Amino acid sequence: MNRSSELKRKTPMNRTGFARCDRVEIRDVARVELAPAKPKKIKPKKCKNAACRGPYMPDPAKPFIEWCSPDCGAVIALARLEKRKEAQAKATRAEEKRKKEAGRTVKEWLKLAEKLVNQYVRLRDANDGCISCHMPSHYDGIWTASHFKSVGSNSALRFNTWNIHKGCEQCNLFKSGNIAEYERRLVLKIGAERVEWLKSHERVRKYDAEYLQRLCAIARKKIRRMTARNSK
Repeated sequence: MNRSSELKRKTPMNRTGFARCDRVEIRDVARVELAPAKPKKIKPKKCKNAACRGPYMPDPAKPFIEWCSPDCGAVIALARLEKRKEAQAKATRAEEKRKKEAGRTVKEWLKLAEKLVNQYVRLRDANDGCISCHMPSHYDGIWTASHFKSVGSNSALRFNTWNIHKGCEQCNLFKSGNIAEYERRLVLKIGAERVEWLKSHERVRKYDAEYLQRLCAIARKKIRRMTARNSK
């Protein structure tokens, strides 16, 4: 037997503790008693019926019950049913709108975009008088969205909000916008540089359905914001 084999045989095996593990008996483990689990304390909750909100003790076996009495349960059930009906009706309207928009022609999109942009302009200028005359903002007649450069002369500025301002019916419809006075007042409102840009920006533009659809979506958002601002 060589020296290395003799050293291995004499080396004690209990330095790591593995040798002592063999002496642990099962009966020693059985003596360890686990502490009993504490029962979870049930706390009272508030009834989901907004008109009640009374306390009740929840049943762990029936976690879906969120009311204090059968009457409150009936009220909550009816409210949830109504909410589901409203969500379903909203989804149906959205689908009908999607189908309707998918079937619109470019001409129909053009007409809708013009209507929405003009509505936004009238809301934006709600506190302004006529852009072409002395008519004050509290005038109770018909207000229109008047174009500085007409759609026929410059289709590229058809939806440009620098080019569209609130005007009274007399100026816009019966005086062709009363352009001389319109320009003078427009310079005071948006500045001479922008007015010159409008006057020199002469080109024709054709609009496709995709652009007009995006324009309508933007106009609707602006209308909502302007309506909320004006109502304050």
